[in-house]
Amino acid sequence: EIGTGDWSSDVCLPISLAQSFVEASSQEVFTVAVVHFKSKASPCDEVGDPDTGDGQGNCNVTRTNAAEQVAAWMATNPTNSNSQSHFVIGDFNAYAMEDPIVAMNNAGYTRETLDYSFVFAGQFGSLDYVFASTGLSAFVTGQGSWHINADEPDAIDYNTMVDGSPRPAGIFTGNEFRSSDHDPVIVGLYLDAPFTEAPAQARIDRVEGDSSAITLFVSVADNGGAPITSIAAAC
Repeated sequence: EIGTGDWSSDVCLPISLAQSFVEASSQEVFTVAVVHFKSKASPCDEVGDPDTGDGQGNCNVTRTNAAEQVAAWMATNPTNSNSQSHFVIGDFNAYAMEDPIVAMNNAGYTRETLDYSFVFAGQFGSLDYVFASTGLSAFVTGQGSWHINADEPDAIDYNTMVDGSPRPAGIFTGNEFRSSDHDPVIVGLYLDAPFTEAPAQARIDRVEGDSSAITLFVSVADNGGAPITSIAAAC
């Protein structure tokens, strides 16, 4: 099932797309919404959302409104799947401590991606995220960014222009590197068990050793806190 959220009455707010998926073995359903929020590159003065000088750039209110609206929209069952397990993913054009990201957290979503995904003027930062609803977050097994774009020079860009001039012939190779200016973000998801069965929780109890070798003592419990096992792992 597919749903679309259209807030085009505001010229700076984009259309979002949501689609529900069924995991083959568990038959669990989860929904993914893709967003691309307004960038900082051009102003939103026409909708009364200028750069206020607080460090969040142009259109911060617009991006924050978009975050609040997409979270509210996901709560309306946009794909008619009745799934309460949601990802909201994409280019939020906001760094991790800015208002749009706080708005997603306040709406009950957990930021699963922690790595940088963009480089601007030699500075690394995160603009691209995967947010998971409370019920789905427990099943996320890992995260990261595939650094094929942000680290690469503009000279091998997918665009045909470099700093306003035609790109020199023979530089663009057509492989995965610099296929965008943002890095793809990746999460792992384990759904072999139904959502009602939360995965085990692991805790490091203590660490022993020195710079040459260490041993981790780890306790594993079920979601209710009941002990399952304790292990020692040498590193």
